[in-house]
Amino acid sequence: MRALVLIVFLVCLLNGCAVFAPSPLSANYALEKGAAAEWHWKDTVQPAPALIDGDLKTEGETSREIQIRLPSPRSIHKVRVLGSNYKDAVLYIGGRGDGDWKMVGRVDENRSGVIEWTFKSSRADRIRLRISNTADDRLSAGKLIPGKPIAAEIEIYGFQSGK
Repeated sequence: MRALVLIVFLVCLLNGCAVFAPSPLSANYALEKGAAAEWHWKDTVQPAPALIDGDLKTEGETSREIQIRLPSPRSIHKVRVLGSNYKDAVLYIGGRGDGDWKMVGRVDENRSGVIEWTFKSSRADRIRLRISNTADDRLSAGKLIPGKPIAAEIEIYGFQSGK
């Protein structure tokens, strides 16, 4: 019996085994009808549809806080930001009220135009991204001159069965 278990284990190890295969991701929830992106600055809220239009050629200038609202709660497992100048950012999900945000990821000193967070699935209909530094921030005479945060696309995924 041990020999059979060992053989099955080795076959799975060498050839891949469906038991250990990762679950396929859902379609991009941010592209669903009724999803909305907006940036927040002080008391101002501005729509940012370019961030979730599915087109990497359109860039959205934003403030240091972005929120995306899905049409209904989803089990969220992965968030990707494409074509961005974000160096340091924190990702939250939840957001029914001010105290309802849960931090699920952060990135520090990002040098790529792509940021990807994968985390334990959580059910929510909103994400919030807070950007503390961009690649365009600079020092001038000892004073920080903030750059404008820019991103081409923000994608939100769950697992295929995660509606």
